[in-house]
Amino acid sequence: MTVLRSLLHAAIACALLASAAPPARAQSLTGPPGPRAGVTMQVISYTSDPPGKIRQAPGGGRILTPAVLYQPAAGANTQAPAIVMLDQGPGAHPLEAGQASRFAGERLAALGYTVLSIYSGQERGFARQPFAETALAIRGALDYLEVAGHEKFVLAGQGYGAIAVAHYLATEPDTLMDNGGEKRVKAALLLNPLTELRHYPRADLQQQYEARVAQAEASVAAGRGGIPQLEPGRNVGPAYDPWLLAGPFIAPAVNWLDYWGPQAAQRNADVLRQLAVPTFVAVGTRDPAVSLQTLRALNARGVMSLQAYAGADAQFSGAEEALTQDMVRWLAAQQLEVGPRVLTQVLDVATGGGRRLQGLLYAPETVDPRRPALILIGGRTADTLQSSTHWMGVRLAAKGLAVFAPGLRISGVAGFLSSNFQEVVEDIGHWIDRVEALGYHRIVLTGHSNGGVWISRYMALTQDPRVVGMAYFAPTRDSPTFARAEEGTQYERNLQTARDALARGDGMRVVIGLMTAQAWMDNNGPVAHAMHTLQVREFDRPGLSITGARDPLMTPEFIAEFRRAYRGPLTEIRYPDGSHGLRENKQRLGDDVAAWVSGTFP
Repeated sequence: MTVLRSLLHAAIACALLASAAPPARAQSLTGPPGPRAGVTMQVISYTSDPPGKIRQAPGGGRILTPAVLYQPAAGANTQAPAIVMLDQGPGAHPLEAGQASRFAGERLAALGYTVLSIYSGQERGFARQPFAETALAIRGALDYLEVAGHEKFVLAGQGYGAIAVAHYLATEPDTLMDNGGEKRVKAALLLNPLTELRHYPRADLQQQYEARVAQAEASVAAGRGGIPQLEPGRNVGPAYDPWLLAGPFIAPAVNWLDYWGPQAAQRNADVLRQLAVPTFVAVGTRDPAVSLQTLRALNARGVMSLQAYAGADAQFSGAEEALTQDMVRWLAAQQLEVGPRVLTQVLDVATGGGRRLQGLLYAPETVDPRRPALILIGGRTADTLQSSTHWMGVRLAAKGLAVFAPGLRISGVAGFLSSNFQEVVEDIGHWIDRVEALGYHRIVLTGHSNGGVWISRYMALTQDPRVVGMAYFAPTRDSPTFARAEEGTQYERNLQTARDALARGDGMRVVIGLMTAQAWMDNNGPVAHAMHTLQVREFDRPGLSITGARDPLMTPEFIAEFRRAYRGPLTEIRYPDGSHGLRENKQRLGDDVAAWVSGTFP
């Protein structure tokens, strides 16, 4: 007992001494610091289910894909392309020292890119999932980053990860979630893409390859080559298939063939041959698993830019910095460089009645207040988060402009039902005062759809000298004229209903279609303020009109009528594939508006 007590006292003393040790001892347990300066490194998980399905994990729950997110310490720059990166493949790990998924992830993030290095499931030990399922992990990673605000993407992969990138591009639709089928992956970076399958460094394929293929094929043909199933109370182990005991592979025969069989080698060559996006290919001359000669033969479409690194091995040891700089220069040549960050700020203003309105400011990190600021007002159902004002604001701010997306009392469906043109004029005036107080003395009023007639009504009434220009996206037609044509004989009945309701004081309680009687009269009545061609005759500011040929409201007849009515100089742009929302032309619209502002207001 005395000995035990002495040992206990000694243990306690050691623990106390350890707790009092200087911080250097605690630091020595953690080793060197993690990511380089200027970079944050975070482990995240995301879903990567097939379309319309939910993948269940063994024992319940969902299968999640882990990944390492590298970002600049200042925060994500959604104006820079996001890079999704895959490591070398079976037997590798995204955090492994020497992997491009680690060294390139850190270096690219330090230069402003966001990099998501994924652990797709083909890496863990040796592959237990079909090769094609790696595409699910890639698509899920792109979805994750797109939801976070990115819209331009680059896929990168090393070794078998490069083949997975090429396979994804060959087999997946790869379109942005909300942008008319536009491809989201703009380019690919392939580092030592696996072309010499038998020389994969961790697969041990050089010896008895044909015999192993025959044995795996026989196992599959006999129905024993699938993934063993674990059943309650019964563990079906390696004895389920003798193939599992035949080599170093913790993988069923069907998956082994999927990665290492002759058909896999042919598939790998085929997907490289089908590459259609600009592709930077880096080859280390000391990596036996990649052949520069084979890649030249597979570059049938001429999209590969091949770069050899003399003396570099499979991990590009010693060439990490040169490789990263070459990738960055190549990305810049593809117009995939890091652009200026766009920052957002919430602003509030108070109306005359004391109600507070919310808005957003989109601006680059540095902005010249001598340039005009844009006040961007959405249409009938718009708000400051989920409408054209958001994507327009981001793109115009990326061009160096300060863009204000204000909320009005008339904003949104509920606001449109309950507000009126007089409040619109008051609210726009409050926002112009707020913008001027921030140091911007030249304002361009911009409006999408109904927002166009609202800004026109403001200028017709106020002639505000602070407003130097007007920009219209799918400008509102003359609502009374349009309503008469659309409603036919019903128009006169609706007009009488509105008049009766207003006479009784029920203008906000009686509903006509989707509007209150007050809103219907304000927009569609015979003397409504929504006669757009009458409003634009009252001022003479330079104007811009952008319309889409697929917008049924923007007929050539109305466009000509709007042009004749507009007093100031008017620049007109028409997109052949443009709808009323103009979402198919997001980037082009940003370019066109920025060019018009720069050319009109130097």
